[in-house]
Order: sequence, then C-alpha cells, then structure tokens
Amino acid sequence: MKARVADGNVQSEARHARYRAIGEWSDNIEFPLEDGEVMGLEAIMTAHHLDDQAETMVMRLNRGSGLSGLSGVRSRTMITGCGATIIRPLLGWRKSELDALVQTIGIAPVLDPSNQDDAFDRARIRKVMAEADWLDPKGLARSAQHLQEAESALEQVVSKEVHDASSREPDRTTYRPFASGMTGRNYIWKRVVQRLCRRIGVRQPSMADASAIVESLLHGQKINIAGIAAEAIQGDDGMPLWVLSPEAPRRSS
Repeated sequence: MKARVADGNVQSEARHARYRAIGEWSDNIEFPLEDGEVMGLEAIMTAHHLDDQAETMVMRLNRGSGLSGLSGVRSRTMITGCGATIIRPLLGWRKSELDALVQTIGIAPVLDPSNQDDAFDRARIRKVMAEADWLDPKGLARSAQHLQEAESALEQVVSKEVHDASSREPDRTTYRPFASGMTGRNYIWKRVVQRLCRRIGVRQPSMADASAIVESLLHGQKINIAGIAAEAIQGDDGMPLWVLSPEAPRRSS
C-alpha cells in the first residue's frame, strides 16, 4: 500500500500518512469466529523502543514542550485516522538489544534512510545523543513515564474542573476559572481552555495559543486566536466568567 504524504513538515506528515494507511489496512482485516461471526483487528503493535522515547523527550525539551509533550511516546494510544488501538510493547528495550535479537533469528530489518538524514531534527539529535556517553536514555525514559503518570492525574483534575465549573450553550461555552481557587492554577486553566475549545467544535489550540488566551483573559482582555474568540465578563455572582466561542468568519476586502 502506498501512502500519500501531504505538504508541510515531512516527517510529521509522513507519520500521519503511515497511520492512515495502517488504519485503512486494518479496517479490512477480519478474523472468522466459531459461531460464524467475524472479528476485526482491535490493536496494532509497533516497534517503538526505549531510544525512540529518549530521543522524543530531548526533541520536545528543545522545543519547549509542556507536560503532554514531555510525556513522550505512549505505550497505548489511539491515533486519528487509525481505528485500531496502537500498542507499543517494546518501549523498555534498547535499540541495540532489538538489533541483536533480529540478527540472531535471521530477520533483515527495513532501514529508513531518513534516520541518517541531518535535514531532520531527530536524526541530528540521535547522533548527538550517541556521542554523549554521560546521557542515560534509560533515565530519560523513566522520566517520561513519571510525566505520563502526572499527566494522567492532571487529566482527572481537568475533567472534574470542566464538569463542575463550565456550562455549554448553543453557540458558546462559559467557564468560572476561580470556582476552585485562584492560585497555582495556570496550567489547569490552559488545559481546560484546550478542552473547552474542542467542545465548541474548534480545533484544540496549541499550548502556546492556550497560554495566550489565558493570559489575555486574566487581564480582562478579549482575544481572537486559532479560530477562537474569547473574552472575560462578570458573572451573576460578581466573579469573572470566561466565554469562548468560534471566531466569526473574517470579512474579505
């Protein structure tokens, strides 16, 4: 199966194309059962390994990623365009261990030439990490796991916040940011804003855009960004109320 790669970031778009192709393939896989029924493919395993996890964390540190990005490669996830669950059982294995294993059993691995192409960030970072004998990939992978656990706990807080302090209206959603306190909540506000944008049918903003929205609203300023119109008003209880709605279409001149 050939995959068509969209214009833009080559490696990112190639990744999306791969998973779309895998999704199309998996949708056509059926397993016959004893009762005459058939079962589709429920999960796909990929060979992402510990060194992939360490490289991903270093790349995202370099880009200033937040908690979600630094949590790295998930051991189990769903990806848009692929109906089956993606499972990554080899995240605890080093690449060298897998190389030795496939050589022992006589499997010839497929080598991606872009892995050695310095035009891509990951290839350059991989070479730097290979030369840095003081850098411990296992330590980086452990940190990514700890951050995944922290993100999971935070998601529960965000879900409760959205449930308890927001309401949905036909063309907008509102949120009471100080319902559960006023300090130490900046990161929660950003994540709530991201969640609420999905609620109103707008593509989830990046953490940078969510930060800009929160910063503006805390200062009582309106902001239009990433297809979102946001403003802070006074609620019936006299406390600030954040209102988010899809940005109105821009008029053409």
